[in-house]
Amino acid sequence: MKLDAILDQPGAIDALRRALAAGRLAHAHLFVGPSGVGKALAARALAAAVLCPEANPRDGGCGRCGVCRRIVEGLHPDVREVGPREEGHRNIRIEEFRETILPFLRFAPFEGRAAFLVVRDADVALPPEHAQTANALLKNLEEPRPGVYFVLTTERAERVLPTLRSRCSTLHFGRLSPASLERILERHGVQASVRATCVALADGRAERALQLARLGGLDELVGRAAALDAIASDAEPGAIVDAAHAWSEDERRDELLDVLVLYYRDVALAGLGAPPEKFALRPAADTIAQAARRLDPAAAARRALLVERVRHDLARSVNAESALDALLFALGRA
Repeated sequence: MKLDAILDQPGAIDALRRALAAGRLAHAHLFVGPSGVGKALAARALAAAVLCPEANPRDGGCGRCGVCRRIVEGLHPDVREVGPREEGHRNIRIEEFRETILPFLRFAPFEGRAAFLVVRDADVALPPEHAQTANALLKNLEEPRPGVYFVLTTERAERVLPTLRSRCSTLHFGRLSPASLERILERHGVQASVRATCVALADGRAERALQLARLGGLDELVGRAAALDAIASDAEPGAIVDAAHAWSEDERRDELLDVLVLYYRDVALAGLGAPPEKFALRPAADTIAQAARRLDPAAAARRALLVERVRHDLARSVNAESALDALLFALGRA
């Protein structure tokens, strides 16, 4: 795992390189940024940069030796990754910390010259409302053993206890570029015909783009977005109420909102004369062209903005059925 394998994060990676070259690597880091942009990969690359026998400050680990391979595969005894539980409040219980994490912090490294504890999604695994485990970890951050390093990752730094944050060197990670997402999808064998849609819906997050590719059904989602647009344009109250109810209970509700935003943006582009290769939803170019003959670009742009607002409202836990019902009525008037 090489440091230059971490895409589109020059600030964070350059800071780590400088610290490695100067021999002044902080004992604890907080990697902050959206999910799926390389924070966990960077933590493994940092561990490889310290543990790999062939490592150098510029490239980090060699990426070929047994040490690097075991770090990537999660099998190295001196690199421990923990994260939220799958059930309940998802926080790491104090019992688990005492039984499995604390012995690692007391006795590692077992094989190499250093040890790394990586806590993924620290805002969920160590939340302020369940602070017992976070406070237990804090004691180890305050008095770290030589050669023991900590990396905490989070999307929301403000949800990590201030006492933990203050002991960490904070590095910020941004969203990935469309070109980088394209390369990642191509490397994973995703068909070219769906890559543009996955990239457009991924919001700069590689894991989201790959998840969309695995789930599939993007053509169906585009068709449903066009159907919702038709229902809103017809403005028949009964059909709108039925559609809003079905939409609110759909497990892919939020993805359909995202597709609908892209649909209206592409309709606006088509109305302005943009070629199909500029569309986010390229496989639906014919459907979009038809809609552009009915909706002028300004109306399509207004509809995209309305959908964006509802998407933000739903993120704040408003009633989904009421919000979607109001959205479909508003789209018909836009």
